[in-house]
Amino acid sequence: MKKRRDTHNPLPNQWLFTCPIKMPTSTIAVILGMTQSGITEVDAHTWQGEWDMANAFVREYGYDEPILSEFREGHKVNWDAPEDWMFTRAYINNSTPLAPNSNFVGELLVIRRVRPGQEKILAFVASMVAAHVKWESKRHHPDPVLAIRPLALVLEGWETSLLTYSKTETWVVNAWAEQ
Repeated sequence: MKKRRDTHNPLPNQWLFTCPIKMPTSTIAVILGMTQSGITEVDAHTWQGEWDMANAFVREYGYDEPILSEFREGHKVNWDAPEDWMFTRAYINNSTPLAPNSNFVGELLVIRRVRPGQEKILAFVASMVAAHVKWESKRHHPDPVLAIRPLALVLEGWETSLLTYSKTETWVVNAWAEQ
């Protein structure tokens, strides 16, 4: 029987970080070695739920306004919906579904103005990133670039060393260190 992972055994990673408040995105990209990656930056200050987070990413990615009607207060956001349209900047010559000639360049996701009480929403985003990192690693194995850092999620001002999504998914939040 497969041993279940619990919150006492957080998953180490190379994709989940915190950064100092107001650190320029360009500096984050340089330090993480992601200057050639797509960059997506959103502000979490007003997020009240997963629906708010989904709308922030929809707006940042520049999708048409009608998609916003899917995510209203009190409306449960299905994990598959945002995961299907997120990470679009991670590909050059992208298409849906991904064409064999799609070139994965990675994506840096920066969430600004994180505040207490948003742990569940941030863990929801982290779970999507974790799944996409795993999928990309399998898709391009053994690409050494992906082995280093295919995607990165940076939580501005995050002060806790862990981020928990479920009893089986807890990740270490890598402390910021100038490199």
